[in-house]
Amino acid sequence: MRTISFLSMLSLVLLLTACNKDKNSIDISLNNDFELAFDQTAFFKDDHNSFTIKFIEVVRDIRCPSDLDCFWEGLVDIKVKVNLETIELATSNKLDGSITAVINDYRIRLKEIKPARGESNNIIKEKDYSAVLEITKRQ
Repeated sequence: MRTISFLSMLSLVLLLTACNKDKNSIDISLNNDFELAFDQTAFFKDDHNSFTIKFIEVVRDIRCPSDLDCFWEGLVDIKVKVNLETIELATSNKLDGSITAVINDYRIRLKEIKPARGESNNIIKEKDYSAVLEITKRQ
């Protein structure tokens, strides 16, 4: 009887552990924009691969404040961790609007950073940032 109780408890613990995905995580899919908050993890899986992406750092935010007239819109650099590899992505003034990173057979593209820059005296805390990203298959 003790063995059955122990096995029942062990099974319950394993089941709860397997189902207990981080509440701060999201599932994402190919060719769909997704918004990743700072320190949030996204899980990607298709028929061929799976990996995680986590927004880990805002390297710099040098966008033009809304109360100034700038000759350049500026940019934002962020770091994301894809599985164990850290990559840097940036917004830019290139025609496609971003810098794209290649991981295996996939491209990860930073499409937008939120929130908007705001006025020059407005400091955005790192925890308040989010990144709009897209994963596409490499051609």
